[in-house]
Amino acid sequence: MEKEHEAPRMDSAHRRLRSFLALPEDLDTGFRRMADMLAEASVSGVFRFNIVGEDEAVFDIPVGEMTGMDQLPEVEVSLRRSTWVEIAAGRLSPWEALNKGELLLRGSLDLAKKATSSLAIEID
Repeated sequence: MEKEHEAPRMDSAHRRLRSFLALPEDLDTGFRRMADMLAEASVSGVFRFNIVGEDEAVFDIPVGEMTGMDQLPEVEVSLRRSTWVEIAAGRLSPWEALNKGELLLRGSLDLAKKATSSLAIEID
């Protein structure tokens, strides 16, 4: 009798994120909510998000007790606003975006994985 194989479980770092976006045009609130969620999960570091294209903007997000705006970012993410909206709304995994070339990641891969794992949707 052949043994059935279960589909491999997706590592939590590669799952889509819980939605934390209030309104697509309100990036500030979305980034603040994300920072709060990361702090609750004991993630600490400085994250920089470079929104590229027509709506260029830079958001430095310090998370944790020992971080401040004067620190250099440990993780830097560059992407278009539309890609960020899809990720923040929970419709696109950051790692899917990275693999598609829609997101550029620099810095600590370990910290990026820890952050996405703590924001990932739960799968039973």
